[in-house]
Amino acid sequence: MFDFDPNATTAAPVHRSQATAEAALAAEAPAHSGTLDERVETAGRDECDNCHYSGDLFHNEVTGLSLCERCDAVATDAVETQPVTWKRLRNGAWGVTGPAALLVQGAQVVVTKRSGATQVKRVSRVLWSGTDRQGREISIATVGRA
Repeated sequence: MFDFDPNATTAAPVHRSQATAEAALAAEAPAHSGTLDERVETAGRDECDNCHYSGDLFHNEVTGLSLCERCDAVATDAVETQPVTWKRLRNGAWGVTGPAALLVQGAQVVVTKRSGATQVKRVSRVLWSGTDRQGREISIATVGRA
């Protein structure tokens, strides 16, 4: 294995044995005890913003959320076809309407205004789910702070 001496004035390689290189790497790496799952639990691994799955996450550029692979596919497909938008509810308050796959209780969604401005909100309660005139599954929900 080759390594370069930072104090050398020339770039001549320094030869090290494989055992020395492995020992140096082991000394640099932090010591962990336990299995990977135990270390993840103690580290407080991030969760999916939609379904709270604790695993590999992806940052969804469209929605701005950290999602698992399944939720990322649903969110990307749903947002490309129909965004989550504001809707005036019967009681006079503001709620959101959008794809039923995205609007589930406790999920974080990116709500888009007519002007194009976006806000991240958490779905408080789903008031209605059904199909629109185009046959798409949609929901109407109340929202709270993200």
